[in-house]
This record gives sequence, structure tokens and C-alpha cells, in this order.
Amino acid sequence: MRYQYYRRTTSGFSLIEMVITTVILGILLAIGMPSMQRFSDDAKVRSVGRELAAGLWQARAQAQSLQQTVTVCARSTQGACSSSKVDWKNGWIVYVGGVLNKRPATASILLESTLDQSRIALGVDNPQLSFAPNGGALAQTISVSCQNCQADPRTLTIARNGQVTIS
Repeated sequence: MRYQYYRRTTSGFSLIEMVITTVILGILLAIGMPSMQRFSDDAKVRSVGRELAAGLWQARAQAQSLQQTVTVCARSTQGACSSSKVDWKNGWIVYVGGVLNKRPATASILLESTLDQSRIALGVDNPQLSFAPNGGALAQTISVSCQNCQADPRTLTIARNGQVTIS
């Protein structure tokens, strides 16, 4: 009589295969995380730059449309116009009218933006930017950068004729 040996078949992974796979996955994640963080920071800087540019474009268009001065001011933590250029980190308010150091009347507010990106810094020389009824403005540059990270900064340029460009 012959004995037949049956080989047991196993399904799944062995412990060694699982450990090797986990180690390889850990190495790939360790290599990829820094570039992922930089990508995320770059996206935040681009997003804030575009949002501010959109507010400035809207302010200029409304100034020309309404034939009135439209101002973009730094938003304080209380939601009023700030007299400090540091407060751009809280966002901005676009409103019809001249320079204020208080909250504009609700009817005159065209746009209010809060900036919830704590690592994003806006370098603006003035706490308020005004567009004349003809769309013109004081020429200046605004830098949008990331604090404590390696994201590429963006620069918004406001020309004397009020045109806003991003680079």
C-alpha cells in the first residue's frame, strides 16, 4: 500500500512577508512626506494669493462700476478695519468708501474674507488699499509667503492704473 502525502495549501501572507512589506511602505512614506508637505504649503500660498487677488480685482471693478472709491482694508480680529499692516493675517474687507479705522457700514461691504491659514504671511506696506473711481490705485507690491516652511512666495503687484498681477 502506498502512502499518499498531501501537501497543505495555505492562503494569505506569512509574517515575514508582512514585515517586509511594512518596512518598505515605511521607507517610501519617510521619503515622500517632506515633498508632500512642501506641495501642501505651496498650494496654501497659491490659494491665499489668488483669493487676495480676486478681492483686489473685485474692488477695482466695483470702483469703476460705481464711480466711487472702493477700499480694501486689513481685517482686525474684531472684524473692523485695522490701522496696523500686521493684521492682514486676519483677512481683509472690501467696502465702498474711503479709509476707515472702524468697521464699515454693513451696506457698504462688498466682500469680507477671513484668513484661517496661520502659517501664511502677507507683506503689505499699507493697512488699506484704495481704488479710485477710474480704477487707479497707489502702485505697490504684496508678498504672500509661508512662515517656517519652504513654499515658494508669491507676489501681487498693483500698478498705478489699478491692474493686479500675480507672479
